[in-house]
Amino acid sequence: YHHGSYQGDSLNWLNEIIDTHKPTALVGLGDWGYGWTYDDWESLTKKLTIHAIYGNHDYLDMLRWARNSDSHVLAMDGEVRTIEGIKFGFINGIISGRASSDPLFVPRRKQEDFFQAATNLKGINVLCTHETPRMEDLEKIMNLNPGTIVVENLIHNLKPALSLSGHLHLKEGWHIAKIGSTTSVLIDSSSKSRNYALIEDGTISIWHNNETIVREPLEW
Repeated sequence: YHHGSYQGDSLNWLNEIIDTHKPTALVGLGDWGYGWTYDDWESLTKKLTIHAIYGNHDYLDMLRWARNSDSHVLAMDGEVRTIEGIKFGFINGIISGRASSDPLFVPRRKQEDFFQAATNLKGINVLCTHETPRMEDLEKIMNLNPGTIVVENLIHNLKPALSLSGHLHLKEGWHIAKIGSTTSVLIDSSSKSRNYALIEDGTISIWHNNETIVREPLEW
């Protein structure tokens, strides 16, 4: 259980989304949790290609093991993957000077790790991080740690059309803001929150319980 929600329900809910929308690929932004098994990963990668990063609540050995038919599920820092002609760049984890208290240790990152990874991400369309960037309209509820400032700076430097992040839990479960010219989307896709995002036909849409909440145009 995590925040009162049984993690075993997550796979069933995710399968429902996949069966409904039949996406080409799935991008996961970390905090997959500790309930996944080898069979769970294999059942998903038979349906579609998965591109994942880790957050601060993950069974990292399992993520490292999971494989698509032609690639690892877990993207490396600074790795660029092209999905349907769109270039996605990935940076793992959160920035923190504190050691992890997780039962299955997930390493904490340094600011220089993020900046180093970003040197490989020039020209990407989408920046994927678990760490949420600073958003001015959320400053009153955000913990402005070094990670939020670093990701905001990376967005200004890289200028992707879209940034995707998780980590911060909002009551609504999602938020969209502009950081410079970038559309920045925070999404909590836990089975408790039941939100997810779809990228298709030059737009990104936020969904809750299989209903569209908002749709934003994107310019690649």
